[in-house]
Amino acid sequence: IDKPFWMGVCEISNQQYSLFDPDHDSRYIDRSGKDHSNRGHPANQPSQPVVRITWRRAQQFCKWLSERTGRPFSLPTEAHWEWAARAGTDSDMWYGSITDDFAEFANLADNTGGRERITPFAYISSVNDRASFPRETAGYKPNPWGLKNMHGNVAEWTRCNYDDKHKTVRGGSWYDRPKHATSSFRRPYRPYQRVYNVGFRIILEDGTEQ
Repeated sequence: IDKPFWMGVCEISNQQYSLFDPDHDSRYIDRSGKDHSNRGHPANQPSQPVVRITWRRAQQFCKWLSERTGRPFSLPTEAHWEWAARAGTDSDMWYGSITDDFAEFANLADNTGGRERITPFAYISSVNDRASFPRETAGYKPNPWGLKNMHGNVAEWTRCNYDDKHKTVRGGSWYDRPKHATSSFRRPYRPYQRVYNVGFRIILEDGTEQ
């Protein structure tokens, strides 16, 4: 990191993204046992983070915003993202370890509606973070640098390559156990994939005050 940067406090919301693409629909999060009158948990509410966005569309959003404002917005690099997520800590999560109670700090795989999740999987039965799907972008306590949902809620695209064919996603989501949402955990997706639990946040790299 060779110069100061500003980072969005939260992930880009559906409402914010709609200014760029009013036709986008983050749709619903499926759940087992639902009937035909219930589409599942909504992921398309205005204050929820936008999901099912390809890496390429996230890049286009940043280009659109830069042209509109005259300021250099972009996706964070992995270095930007991890520096911001750690907020001066060297622990797995900014609030502690992967075994700590995360209910006030992160939307991760807890005991809320465990049987309604997409597929049966192991979750943390001792924690209730009050959500079994993406919550509003400002739903949990911020880290020491004022950033929210750096762990959990929805995972986030970075601008960096994972390998020759994949881009890197960081942070984990509401569907992930803490060990898959640490400050250092990395996950690969292809840049054209529309992933149900992946969104993004943006940075401003010129270092000037808003």
